[in-house]
Amino acid sequence: MRGIIILTVVFFISISCSNIENGYIIKGVIDGSEEVLNGGKIYILKHSQSKIYLDSAIMKSGKFVFKGNVDTPDKYLLYVNGLSYNIPLFLENSRYIIKAKSDNLREAVVSGGETQSLINISNSKSRDVMKKYNLNAVLNELMGENVSEERREHNRAVLERANIEMKRFTDSLIHKNLCAYFTLLNLSEIVNTLPLKDVEKRFEMVRDCEKFRNSERIREISSIIERRRELEPGKIAPGFSIANNGYLEPLYELVNNKKLIVLFFWASWSTESVEAGKILKEIYEKYASKGVEIIAVSVNDIDSKQEEVIKNERFSWIHTNNSTNTSLMQDYCITTIPHIFLLNNRGEILSNNLKTNEIYRCIEEILKN
Repeated sequence: MRGIIILTVVFFISISCSNIENGYIIKGVIDGSEEVLNGGKIYILKHSQSKIYLDSAIMKSGKFVFKGNVDTPDKYLLYVNGLSYNIPLFLENSRYIIKAKSDNLREAVVSGGETQSLINISNSKSRDVMKKYNLNAVLNELMGENVSEERREHNRAVLERANIEMKRFTDSLIHKNLCAYFTLLNLSEIVNTLPLKDVEKRFEMVRDCEKFRNSERIREISSIIERRRELEPGKIAPGFSIANNGYLEPLYELVNNKKLIVLFFWASWSTESVEAGKILKEIYEKYASKGVEIIAVSVNDIDSKQEEVIKNERFSWIHTNNSTNTSLMQDYCITTIPHIFLLNNRGEILSNNLKTNEIYRCIEEILKN
């Protein structure tokens, strides 16, 4: 779904922050009747794809205490083997109090730490925005199949207003806390979705903060910005190979006799992707004979479901998926779908992240020239 605001549910409470030079102290309790809560272990786990354990503690009647030190503050999870979900925590050298219930760890009350406090404030605002705009119902209807286009446009407008309100609030919070880790964390989460000029402007503001000088996130953000600069109009798009009749053919050899290539990142499970595909189908029927080719890259899709949608919707262009091109999503900085590029047959990018309602006009203008 394009442009959905990310909402993490954490109860907000007012706290006073107390940083500790020599380390962190976490005191918590998990209410429940599970045996693991009395004598079992709770772990601090790095919030990443690879499991990196920072510390562990023995629980007594659900109570636990951690004491330690982190060189670089970051996102962690408190994990208990045998309980569903985890407790998210932004850990820095500070004091924390955690209260949770064993059947709902995601809604734990986490207080303490400058960054966690700002995250709590942001999450509280998110819940208010969700309620104000009835976003659960809006998103459910947007993802529904039998919804009129008029109703979809209405829901998109509601979602856009909610996003604007949330962005204004977050921008204000960041402006007041420019050199807080919350600001760096927020930038790392939106570095692929915010317009590049806005990302560069915000990065200029935070990269010289003393506490971020040796931050891995600063290096990661800088690397993503460089990749995004290489995806601007006029740049050569990253090449990749496509399975075709049992062979892997380079993209530009496959389409070198075409005038225009529509590179379409999508998934069969994404309603908006399928709707965008329907628009592309009309374009393909009209312009394929004039040299327009579509390359569709399915993202994290189930082959059988993808094939079913392709057959039912008669999407008759070239298809591939990111499982055969493992670096493709990173190379093209894809974080939301649908995502559409326009390329010429020399591989030059003509447009990046084109909206579906702009496709017709854009293609007609390019073909005329």
